[in-house]
Amino acid sequence: MGLVAVFIFKDSIFQKNSKAGVIKSLAILPFENLFNDSTLAYLTDGMPENLINRFSALEGIKVFARSATFGLADSNRTVQNLRKILNADMVLTGQLQKKGEGYFLNCELVDTENQNLIWGNKYELGTTDISRIEDSIITSLLNPLKISLISKSKIDQQNKPVNPLAYAEYLKGRYMSYGSTAEESEKAL
Repeated sequence: MGLVAVFIFKDSIFQKNSKAGVIKSLAILPFENLFNDSTLAYLTDGMPENLINRFSALEGIKVFARSATFGLADSNRTVQNLRKILNADMVLTGQLQKKGEGYFLNCELVDTENQNLIWGNKYELGTTDISRIEDSIITSLLNPLKISLISKSKIDQQNKPVNPLAYAEYLKGRYMSYGSTAEESEKAL
């Protein structure tokens, strides 16, 4: 009896007004670099790109490709515009800033229909915490995005231990690989 009440409670909290509570699509934006710190560019693009890749492996939710969300002009990256342009149900945003030797990341999941905040969290991290923070974001979004337990097992399979410093270097190299010059591409390797 208690289990049934939990499912009814969960469905009533996260139910959307239309579409019978089904969240069909998610747009993940590049994280905002609050102080335009060029040393953070690999994180502001790399972490959201990894989240796009990992969420797209799950069943029951359409995740917009990097090219669909990262290519939008800053003026089009509002919740209202993403609903109009992409027909996205939810938008994940983040703001990153460096403080001393660490970083602060603030993430929000917003319902595009009514612009309500569905989920939000603040993280304090160092370069050795990047993979752990990505795992935490994904795990935290399972309920609000109504991702099934079957998909949760796929997430658990994705959460393999990684060398944190190697992962940070990988993100830097991948970021530089998007460079527009041969020198930037060579440096990425």
